[in-house]
Amino acid sequence: QPKRTHPIRLMEIAPWLYGLGCLALSIRFILQILSLWKLYRSARIERRGSYCLAVCPGALSPFAFGRTIFISEQLYQNSEFDMVLTHELAHVHQRHTWDILLAELTLIWQWFNPAAWLYRRLVENNLEYLADHVVLQQHGDKKAYQRSLLNWANATFSNSLSTSYSFSLLKERIMMMNSKPSPKSYTLRYALVLLLFPLLP
Repeated sequence: QPKRTHPIRLMEIAPWLYGLGCLALSIRFILQILSLWKLYRSARIERRGSYCLAVCPGALSPFAFGRTIFISEQLYQNSEFDMVLTHELAHVHQRHTWDILLAELTLIWQWFNPAAWLYRRLVENNLEYLADHVVLQQHGDKKAYQRSLLNWANATFSNSLSTSYSFSLLKERIMMMNSKPSPKSYTLRYALVLLLFPLLP
């Protein structure tokens, strides 16, 4: 009589599946860091006191990572440069890179948890809302700023560790600006994101 085989139990393969997921996202994280470093090495660097400006060749959506702001050569010579710079400086001064890194690291060890993916998106959304609010406070011309978002959103370079003019968030950001939320509402949204973090496990 043939020997009966037992099906592989889910609990036996679950640790392997979890480990593979963590490994895949860890590799993705490292590749994103290397991509930023490669872009930094190819850029013309201007040190401007509390931040660095990396002027890059080719098409590129402006974004910030740490204290470095990456922009294209085309934007550097454009009249909308000051408005875009205000947005990215808001990310730098409010240290938004740390929020994104925390969300990315959370995603690595909680990749199987839908709440971790939601948390990551909420963090990114909220950081962009905060930077948009700073621009509107300093420049005031909402329509001109919204046009600049559309003009400089470019999908050529994509990096999940950076704060960028992402196509996927533009509609939500423009709707948020047009809804005229109060400064208190921004604070409440940020508090909600922080409250979600302990619930992830």
